[in-house]
Amino acid sequence: MLHPASLLSAPLFPVGLLIWLPNGEDKAVTGLMIGAWMIGWLFYLILTIFVFAAKRMSVFIIVYVIFCLSLILNIVGCEKTMEAVSQIH
Repeated sequence: MLHPASLLSAPLFPVGLLIWLPNGEDKAVTGLMIGAWMIGWLFYLILTIFVFAAKRMSVFIIVYVIFCLSLILNIVGCEKTMEAVSQIH
């Protein structure tokens, strides 16, 4: 179950994408500490701009699918990152 205090980490959400890189757990934890999550928000901002700027339906669908897949990967990555962070003593 989601703990209400987890909402405080919502701005760090994009760091979940780092977990899919080689040695991803270490990169995700490091990304939390050095602010790499800001690059993730920039990635989502750029995708959003492309979605709204798409003139053709095919471009819209492709970018929208990329957006949705990255959100799914990010959610799973966040769960894995939180597991890795919880193991730090």
